[in-house]
Formats: sequence, C-alpha cells, structure tokens
Amino acid sequence: MTGDVQTISFHTSSRQPMAHIKIKVDGKVELDQDVPVRPDLFNVHIHMDKTIYRKSEIVNVRILPLTHAGTIYRGDLNICLVNGKGFVESSTMRTSKVDETSSMIIERLEIPSHTFFGDWMVKVQPLELGTKRMDDILIFEKIFQVQDYDLPNYRLYGFITDNSQLDDTKVTIEAK
Repeated sequence: MTGDVQTISFHTSSRQPMAHIKIKVDGKVELDQDVPVRPDLFNVHIHMDKTIYRKSEIVNVRILPLTHAGTIYRGDLNICLVNGKGFVESSTMRTSKVDETSSMIIERLEIPSHTFFGDWMVKVQPLELGTKRMDDILIFEKIFQVQDYDLPNYRLYGFITDNSQLDDTKVTIEAK
C-alpha cells in the first residue's frame, strides 16, 4: 500500500459519533486515534410537488433516504430550505426520520412572505452527533425556483360529441 491512499469501510454495531482506530503494520503501530464515524447514508431522493413557487407557498417534500445496501436509512435527518442568497431559512429547519411504518419522510416547508427570488433548494443531511463539520458527501439538495408569477385567468371548457362510432368521437377544448 505504499504511496496509495486506501479507503477502509466497515459497519459498526452502534451509532457512536467517533470510533477508535488502531492500525499496525509489521507489528509497529502506524495509527492510533479517534476518527469520526460517517452514517450509512448512500443517497437521498428528494421529490417536490412543483418546480416553481411563489412567496408564502408551501413546498410539499417527500424524502427517501437509502443506505449502501439499498434499505431505508432510519437515522435522524436535518431538513431545511436554503434561499436564493444561500442562507438557511431558520423557520423551515426540521429534524426528522423515517418511522418504522413508513418508507419516506413527508414535510411541508413554507416559503417566507418576505424573501428573495431565484434558485432555492431543499437541503437534507444526516444529523451527525458530536461533530461540527459536515461531510460534503452527505449533503443532498434539490433546486427549485421562487418567482413572482401570475397564472392567466382562463377557464377550460370541454365538449364531447357523442357518436356511435368510437373513431368519430370528437373532443373540443375551449379556453375562455
């Protein structure tokens, strides 16, 4: 292993924030220290009901956290909205986890009424006990837009002309 960095991973039986590692090479102690333990979180799928929102709207979020083995990650997750200027909206911060009867987390996060437009994101990361530094590989984000927009005031009317021949049935949609 001379000159090459080797990544070593193994499962621990408890959710301790630190592990004591001792490595001996040829009977000589090469490493003897405490190292942070990374949660077994491989990927977090984040789904929202829309891609463009307005001020004061509710962002409905479904979160599916998965382990390296493809099973549901059941540890605590920090969930929040990050505004268009890159700041965490503290009113949206939540700590949640998938309960035993479910396979995903469902959250409703409100965009503040006095806010910035632009690219926002839902940010999800594991709650790492005892560490102040967040491992970048464990931060998951989904970007959406916050804009000021108005929907046109149209009404859609649908008309179906019934005919005994299925091929001759006509559907007319009018927008007024």
